[in-house]
Amino acid sequence: MKRILAVILCLAFVLAFTGCNKDTGTDPNASATPGADASPTGPVEPVIIKCEMVIKDYGVLKIDLYAHKAPQTVYNFVYLAKQGYYNGIIFHKVVDGYSIQAGKYEQGFVARVPAKGPYTIFGEFEQNGFENSLSHGRGVLSMARMAKDTEDGISKYDTGSTEFFICLSTANSLSLNGSFAAFGLVTEGLEILDEISKIETYGETPNNPPLITLVSIYGPDLPEPDFILPNS
Repeated sequence: MKRILAVILCLAFVLAFTGCNKDTGTDPNASATPGADASPTGPVEPVIIKCEMVIKDYGVLKIDLYAHKAPQTVYNFVYLAKQGYYNGIIFHKVVDGYSIQAGKYEQGFVARVPAKGPYTIFGEFEQNGFENSLSHGRGVLSMARMAKDTEDGISKYDTGSTEFFICLSTANSLSLNGSFAAFGLVTEGLEILDEISKIETYGETPNNPPLITLVSIYGPDLPEPDFILPNS
């Protein structure tokens, strides 16, 4: 009798164990959201914001902004664009074969300050402990930052604010991976970048800086970025 009872208990254990490990068709090693970047500061599911940038006498750049890859950077760009900050801003730096940069000056090289006042944001790239899978290449938008820490103790990695640059060449831009926050891509208008890259400059400063007249944003509402304020 005891032997029969032992056999029954053994069979029950085997059946229970088999039931708990029944194949449900789900790979336990698979990501819950394939192709999406897991971010502690923003969305996990892919979120692409559409942007149009009108450049006087040159045309319109159509841009995709990847909020799931660099959320704080995209939140910041969209925040500024919706305030009209970039309307009337010039491309103040042009390096043929490398990049064009804007976000700081109006015509006449008059510095513009955001309505909120001076601030910076967290740098979303590997050297700052953030995984950003968007590689720098031709047509990629990335956040400019300072080369050293600020006097009030803000890390150079977290000094991005209003300035951005657009890469002109993949070969010359790959070295930026891991040290700058790439956040968007020009999907239409690459020929405009080529045209701007050939304008006359004094060093890296254009003699006749291209003027951004309008930046329009299309897509869902996004939160404001996490502002880093001086002496905060």
